[in-house]
Amino acid sequence: MLMRVCMIVDETCSFFKALADPTRRKILEVLSEKVVLSSKDLEEITHKSQSTISQHLKLLVDVGILDFRQDHWQKIYSIKASDIYRTLMKMLETLPESTVDMLSDNTRLSIIDCIRENKNTSRDFQERTGKTAPTIHENTEKLCAEHIIEYDKENGRLKRFRFANPAVLDAIGEVTQFLCAARDQRNEAVSRSTIKDTLFVESPKQPLKHRIAIMGLDNAGKTSIALSLKGITAIGEYQKVAPTTGMQPHGIVDGDDEYTILDFSGQEAYRSSLAGNVSHLVGVDKIIYVIDVQDVGRHDVALEYLQEVIGQLKSSGTLSQYQVNVFFHKCDKDSEVINASKMNEIIESLVDQISQIATDGMRIDFYETAIATVFSKKKLN
Repeated sequence: MLMRVCMIVDETCSFFKALADPTRRKILEVLSEKVVLSSKDLEEITHKSQSTISQHLKLLVDVGILDFRQDHWQKIYSIKASDIYRTLMKMLETLPESTVDMLSDNTRLSIIDCIRENKNTSRDFQERTGKTAPTIHENTEKLCAEHIIEYDKENGRLKRFRFANPAVLDAIGEVTQFLCAARDQRNEAVSRSTIKDTLFVESPKQPLKHRIAIMGLDNAGKTSIALSLKGITAIGEYQKVAPTTGMQPHGIVDGDDEYTILDFSGQEAYRSSLAGNVSHLVGVDKIIYVIDVQDVGRHDVALEYLQEVIGQLKSSGTLSQYQVNVFFHKCDKDSEVINASKMNEIIESLVDQISQIATDGMRIDFYETAIATVFSKKKLN
């Protein structure tokens, strides 16, 4: 059955290039049987030098096939999404080696992806790849010679290509599924590391129970951040997010640590109530203040609200008790609202203005943050 999976052309090409080398194929074959091995083990098995094996292992890690963990002085390697990988390799073993090698080229994979989308003429291939007609002709001829694709002639001139070997498309679909699973596994690990760093509270209490307040204007993304910190990656959960009313607590358990994230509503009625009565923050260890960098028209309001909260905490004599993080949120690289250069200017301006709001001796850490289904964060200071 043809797998209708959207191909990740560059990553798929890198995958097939990785398989093109006999030493790397040997490494993967051994790891698929032994599950985990050290780099020293692999040197002995392959009879290759330490520098040669290191280069091969680095490439396999970069492509996304292998993962590793540090064990004292050595690295222990394993195959990501190993169940999917083993199924994939059984499928690839049914294909001639020359066919697998043929798939380690971006142009040829792009042609295959076009045909998968029913864009099946040379002109379609040129538009997709940006390659010249002679280059497209050369690559379609190679794919035809390998019996991966074939074509019909219409009116004696126009060639319309189709798959000659559906097993090749099935194999590519399986590769894509593996790469997506491996990437999700990597993202989850990165996300958990970022989450632990975000939740970290200096001078931990005994028992290890902490309270973290998330504040900011409505629609700044506070609840989405709270969900992401809980480790939720299902996009449907984010689509169901509604405006917070009052304060919504979110509980997180991470090993021996317990966290309560207090998600404060950013609607105007609740903001005025909170800014005038900071007793809501009693027992809180850290304040995360979220500013939607794309909501330029309300930055003045966001800064005014932050200034009110800081002023009330200072008046109550409790300001020094809090760690304060400012998240410049929705810093999406592919934003259609603000280009990257303009976004950097906006953030620099906001940092300057907030630094002026901060009182003497007060430390504020600034971060750029974004969420797809995985929370990402980059410290600015």
